[in-house]
Amino acid sequence: MEESVYLSVDSIRDARVFDNNGVQIGKIDDLLIDRDYNRIACAVFSFGAHLLGLGNKYFVIPLEAFEYGQHGDDYTLDVDKATLETEEGFDRNELLTKTELFKAYTQYNVKPYWEK
Repeated sequence: MEESVYLSVDSIRDARVFDNNGVQIGKIDDLLIDRDYNRIACAVFSFGAHLLGLGNKYFVIPLEAFEYGQHGDDYTLDVDKATLETEEGFDRNELLTKTELFKAYTQYNVKPYWEK
């Protein structure tokens, strides 16, 4: 049996994210915790490469949608850059609703953890 690896939030935060072509498309900015289920609800993905994050768009994406390790300690996300450019981002100044979270899980074909 393979030994599990446990990562700290700090080791995931600021990890670079690449598309399937190996092009960096952003980074994991933060993780949101679901207090009712005591688990990570999603990653906050910062799309863009602007200095200090100014002008970046943010998306909530299930952590299960990212693949780890194809580029060292970074992540790969199966999404087209053009799709992210046209989609509406997540307003970090507003609370995330379960409806918005469900939409993200559906978009990335991940079964929501609260339905398992």
